[in-house]
Amino acid sequence: MEYLQATGAWMNEINRCIDDVVVKAGISGRGGWRVSSMHWRRCFQVVGESDKGLVGFVGDSDFVCDIDNGTWAVWCQRVGQAHAAPASGVEEIAECLDMPLERAEIVVAGMTAVVERGHAALSHYDGWTLVETNGGPLLPGLMTQRGPVVVDIDRAIGAGRLGLGKAAFTVHRDGDEVWAQPVDGGERIELERINTRWGSYVVLPGAETVTEEVHYAAWAAWSAQEPALGRVGPRESKDVYEWHPEGDFSISSDGLVPVVRYQSGEWTTVVSIEDAELVNLVKGGHAYATDISVPAARFLIEADLIRQASQPGLSTSTAPEGLSQELADMIEVICGWADNDFWAGGVDVRVAYLDGVPYVWVDGACIIRPLEGDVGIVELARPCGEVWREVLWSNIVWPLDEEDALVLDEVTRQRGALPAAASSSLVETS
Repeated sequence: MEYLQATGAWMNEINRCIDDVVVKAGISGRGGWRVSSMHWRRCFQVVGESDKGLVGFVGDSDFVCDIDNGTWAVWCQRVGQAHAAPASGVEEIAECLDMPLERAEIVVAGMTAVVERGHAALSHYDGWTLVETNGGPLLPGLMTQRGPVVVDIDRAIGAGRLGLGKAAFTVHRDGDEVWAQPVDGGERIELERINTRWGSYVVLPGAETVTEEVHYAAWAAWSAQEPALGRVGPRESKDVYEWHPEGDFSISSDGLVPVVRYQSGEWTTVVSIEDAELVNLVKGGHAYATDISVPAARFLIEADLIRQASQPGLSTSTAPEGLSQELADMIEVICGWADNDFWAGGVDVRVAYLDGVPYVWVDGACIIRPLEGDVGIVELARPCGEVWREVLWSNIVWPLDEEDALVLDEVTRQRGALPAAASSSLVETS
């Protein structure tokens, strides 16, 4: 499976569904769970892990869950086995997850429903596209049910010449009127306005959209700047699943191969149209990391955000007003665990409050988001980009693999000029 193709509001909903299954089955204190997805063949997967093995639940339109006959809708891989195989029945799933049969039956029914919902939710991002302009910028847009593309009016006006050849035009506005002016001097075309929760959009009939290769490269560039852990921004609603990039896309040629850039704030992600699996990171105009995976880029950006926020002079000694005692206790446990138990040695721990939510960065290990109301459940991102939901009170130490080590080398390289800060410093950011 590939990295999680989309994060944000709808992923938080999927997480809540997973929590409901875990609580209903009475297994809150057992093992960990992670999710992943794949664009082609499109599927969505939830994987459970115990000391006995792994069990994967796959949501795919080609798969039918028939656990009695053994299908790839559910697979098992016992500890010591080189490869996974279709689950032979609920009994094998119970053994791999190290739980009683009756609880495994609840898990099978619940997780099957979760992956089906996750698979369907991937279609929320089907309708997005990018519109060609004359100078290199690409305008993010959404396809309507009637076919034409809608884009933000201000972006359309600021882009200058849209489209290609004789069909090219510019967009103008005067009060409530918005129109397209063909560059060949033809009569202006009145454009339909659509008000969305993000602002005023305009319909662009006949706009030139990007090729499939550019589309996938743009998706990777944007996705690489999504938070490593699920986080809903202050402008988002948990019920909204629209694709709404806040940064700017552009395309240019570095050498012979076109690359897509996505810039948001001080970060720029650069992806070649010939290899949408690898990302170059640029911060403030300077190279930050090269040829890393999308999940690794998410980890690097999130780790940098937390570390920067917790530098001396920018930190506060107290948590935001209203932070529950439950979260405060979980943060204390994480800091104590990292200082005393992690690989038999203390490490640097930073806590940043992003949009009022605590995120903990453990040097050389992971980023952790405590989840309120989930009886000690935390969401944990490894350097390689894998995201797990773990029980805080269990032993969540794991050996670093090669990709983890490569990402951590990038973190260490970038920290060279940063001053050391006291362990467990608490910060508030806007």
